[in-house]
Amino acid sequence: MIHLIGDYYLSADKYQYILAKPVQRGAGRISMNGARYCVTLQEAVATAANLALREGVASGEIASLQDAVTQMQRISDELKAAVSEMQQ
Repeated sequence: MIHLIGDYYLSADKYQYILAKPVQRGAGRISMNGARYCVTLQEAVATAANLALREGVASGEIASLQDAVTQMQRISDELKAAVSEMQQ
């Protein structure tokens, strides 16, 4: 699994990318809680960013449009930095 942002991780099978929050179940088993299925990596990354932003609004952490824009920029910067590190 690949960590994307917050609690969101990315997995894949031969058909799609699977975006979810992993949850430990039983004897070392991990299940993907609230899985979203994406055809492309770009879609999976964008979905993770939108979910993280939505959670911030729902929790009250983001209370204005300016806060939302600032948070989206932070998320974007974090994801770009992660991709940049992988390319080196």
